Amino acid sequence: SAVNGVLAQRLARRVCTKCVEFQEPTEKELALLGTFACDKIPSAVGCASCRGSGYSGRLGVYELLIMDDELRDAIAANPTITSFRNLAYERGMKNLRHDGFSKVANGLTTVNEILRLTA
Repeated sequence: SAVNGVLAQRLARRVCTKCVEFQEPTEKELALLGTFACDKIPSAVGCASCRGSGYSGRLGVYELLIMDDELRDAIAANPTITSFRNLAYERGMKNLRHDGFSKVANGLTTVNEILRLTA
């Protein structure tokens, strides 16, 4: 009863604003993006400003689970990982990949960077 929430975070590389190019996503990228599918997504190119990496700076990607009585009861019942994860999603938890793909849709990072973080 002392745990009110669980937070996971990763730092993703932010695309360089000086050289970023936006391109149409591939079919695979569209499938990965799901509800965040959009017409154009950022691509890391590389320039002198970012030393050829295509990235400059970092941004947080987060996963947050807010505990409630139903989740506490489920933990007490010693559920399988799969059943607990499904219950957490039903209760509104968004995973790292979900948050990351929202940042791709907003032009902040790339699909490949989110896949690298969440592999």
